[in-house]
Amino acid sequence: VKRCGVQVGPKALDAEQRPVYFATLKQLAADAEARGDYEAAIADLRLFLEGGTSELESFRKMADLYEKNKDPLNALL
Repeated sequence: VKRCGVQVGPKALDAEQRPVYFATLKQLAADAEARGDYEAAIADLRLFLEGGTSELESFRKMADLYEKNKDPLNALL
């Protein structure tokens, strides 16, 4: 799902596929965080946010992940 969405772009996905793509990205980010792979979690969450979804909680989560990844500068930005 992620590869397809990245390859064609989220805007090219039809209305039924788009929510599945974004839910998959959020789940992949959560799974990566759970296993301590903060860089992968940040990458997946960034794709989620770049897709036009601007949830405040997602931006907070991104800052939290940068902090856990010991990257305080990006955590503040």
